Amino acid sequence: MAKIIAIQEDYVLLEERGDHYQITISFLDFVPRVGDNMLLKNERGEILKATLVENQNIGFGPKKSVIGIIKTIAIYSIVFGALLTIGMLDGENELQNPMSFLLAIALLGLGVAMLLLKETKHIFGLTVTIFILYCLFVVSGLVVMFVLPVMGFLILLMVGVPFAFCIAYFVRRSKNQQANHQIYK
Repeated sequence: MAKIIAIQEDYVLLEERGDHYQITISFLDFVPRVGDNMLLKNERGEILKATLVENQNIGFGPKKSVIGIIKTIAIYSIVFGALLTIGMLDGENELQNPMSFLLAIALLGLGVAMLLLKETKHIFGLTVTIFILYCLFVVSGLVVMFVLPVMGFLILLMVGVPFAFCIAYFVRRSKNQQANHQIYK
């Protein structure tokens, strides 16, 4: 039985009877978490598709996978992109502001790309880009809050969730990398 000792963005490090293995996340049929035990080989020593034997990690540990956070950011980006696109069209189907339309299309495209990509090595760049866009939304919400307090507060409430999830992604990713570096020192 192999135990997950570290998780990177696109691979998992395992330990089984003192031996260390590195396998890609796509080889797993579950969401990996540090400390999970899984079946990697059968009785004859042949490598199988890795399956979870028991799940010992419950709650929000710092070394867990970031897949749920990535999906949350992607869904919020798709929803905000769609709402921005719909909201920009007035009754005569004319664009109010072309820059807002580009921002909406960027959110839609980045959100769909984050949902569809199976390899997570490209997810970091997409998340940084979406984080920058949400930073612009937060700054605009703060500016609007001084003019129209209720409207600015609503903007911050809507954009605050994916903004916080982007920060959580960066924190969880850095903790996973620190855990991996400690193993190989």
